[in-house]
Amino acid sequence: MKQAYFYLPCGNKLDTDSPKFKGYYDITESWNGWKCPKFEEEEFNKIVEYYTNEETNTEEMIEEIIEFCDKKINKVIRDNKEYYDFGSFCLCWGINEI
Repeated sequence: MKQAYFYLPCGNKLDTDSPKFKGYYDITESWNGWKCPKFEEEEFNKIVEYYTNEETNTEEMIEEIIEFCDKKINKVIRDNKEYYDFGSFCLCWGINEI
């Protein structure tokens, strides 16, 4: 797994751009040319908090991503380590290589 910073091309009601989140990706895995990041639990929690905060996101915004917020469903094991997937194979994550 290779480390990088990932962002979505959408912010919230206050931010025009999404923050960057530290994650990891398998260099052999992609979806329509996009990387499919995996996040450690702490970073996954930050993503969920950012995109589900009712003060800064509309109900429609939250509805669009709520399926990606469930830890049980989105937990993956790679190289004997726990990661969490947030919309891989569906969301177009931008990447900043480290």
